[in-house]
Amino acid sequence: MKEIKLLLEEIVKIKSLSGSEHRLANFIIDYLKENKVNVISQDGNVVVHLNNNSKKCLVFNAHLDTVDTGSIKLWNNDPLKLVEKDNKYYGLGVSDEKISIAILIDLIISLKDSKLDIDLLFVFVVKEEIDGSGSESFVNYFIKNYNYDKISCVICEPTNASFIELGNKGNIFLEVTTKGVSNHSSKPNEATNAVDLMFDVIKKSKDKINTIGIKSKQLGETTIAAPTKINAGDSVNKIPDVCTAIFDIRTIPETHDIIMPLLNASICSNVVAVRNHAKPCRPSITAEHEHLVKLFERLGINEKRYTPGSNDACFFTNIGIPCVVFGAGSKESIHKPNEYLDIENIEKTKEVYLKLINIF
Repeated sequence: MKEIKLLLEEIVKIKSLSGSEHRLANFIIDYLKENKVNVISQDGNVVVHLNNNSKKCLVFNAHLDTVDTGSIKLWNNDPLKLVEKDNKYYGLGVSDEKISIAILIDLIISLKDSKLDIDLLFVFVVKEEIDGSGSESFVNYFIKNYNYDKISCVICEPTNASFIELGNKGNIFLEVTTKGVSNHSSKPNEATNAVDLMFDVIKKSKDKINTIGIKSKQLGETTIAAPTKINAGDSVNKIPDVCTAIFDIRTIPETHDIIMPLLNASICSNVVAVRNHAKPCRPSITAEHEHLVKLFERLGINEKRYTPGSNDACFFTNIGIPCVVFGAGSKESIHKPNEYLDIENIEKTKEVYLKLINIF
């Protein structure tokens, strides 16, 4: 427990926003090498393979990146410093998910010389908070380099060390642009305001998504948040001729592939353009009868949840690798000022991971 806290202190100090994770990746590589662990860098990711020549493998996935702090004024302490108070640790990314990094590093070092019945792969990935391209790259690397008869993956996202997540919605981030006709703002009747056009597009898009009428038993219905970002105009006395907005659409397996054709047909025109703002991520569902799920049940983790948020599980489930999300982080605190972690979750999570490894 002491080693994990010391590791966490060092990891929290290292700012690792999405796309700028190299300092943290290098720290992990150096730390593991100092402890005589074979480690590789893979397209920005950090990968450790504990090879026991088994045909079974358990993968542990944790991401290196965090969201930004937001307004520093809303933090009670320096977000890049681990602070302990009232049985909690505070700091940027402490729950999402630098505690998972610290626990996995501690596990790697403790198991590096063990003779196990399974192989273990630990991967610390980049860009989870943006588009999941780190995990996507690792999965492609895995396909080319490994072949197992039995394999499962634990995604170490925050679940308060008390429940597992078996599914999540996909996400489609759309960039929508409307094109109007500019003029002096004293002559609004002689212009076409691109923002007015955008309001119309937003309404049409919401109406179309909300009337799809298809629901998933586990994940519910497709949702749209529009806009989540919007930009228009360059002067207070000029009608804007261009407006750009981001729409955040959360999909279920039954609708993911129909969203773009549906919106293209209903809103696109010579004055409305739509494109993907980032590569879409598919929904992910792991069946409750899967071996890994049953192992969690044997360990007393029986509560199962599904989330409208997205994570990197889809890159594994899309190629047939069952995924269970389980981690020490406190889910209620993530992506907020004064992010915290309940300290009692750390030892519990490490114990669950160890038991999983021994019974897989």
